[in-house]
Amino acid sequence: MPNVRDDHAGNDPADKMTKSVQAGLATALNLPRKAVEANFEAASVLLGFISRRMKAQAEFFGGLSRCRDFTSAVEIHRGVWGHVSDEVSKETSRISDIAKTNGTEAAKLIAGNYPKG
Repeated sequence: MPNVRDDHAGNDPADKMTKSVQAGLATALNLPRKAVEANFEAASVLLGFISRRMKAQAEFFGGLSRCRDFTSAVEIHRGVWGHVSDEVSKETSRISDIAKTNGTEAAKLIAGNYPKG
């Protein structure tokens, strides 16, 4: 057939559209999985933090119950809150790193699934 063009260069508009739709579907199917994985990772970090804080809080109250004067109670309190401040800072940093990493991975997933051109 003389009117049919044999296009081996990949310039067929239907082929480009098909590839684009396939890439869009692949991205749409993978993004929710990535979001769930990121949420589970963040929840794991948060639950670990909460568990450690609850244990430290119990130890704090146990220490307070053994205090015989106000000065020793203040010293225990001061020590605990210094430790709490450090832990909160570390956990905030970990959660931020998780969010950045998963955001970057999602962006790469989106960019990598679409054909160039």
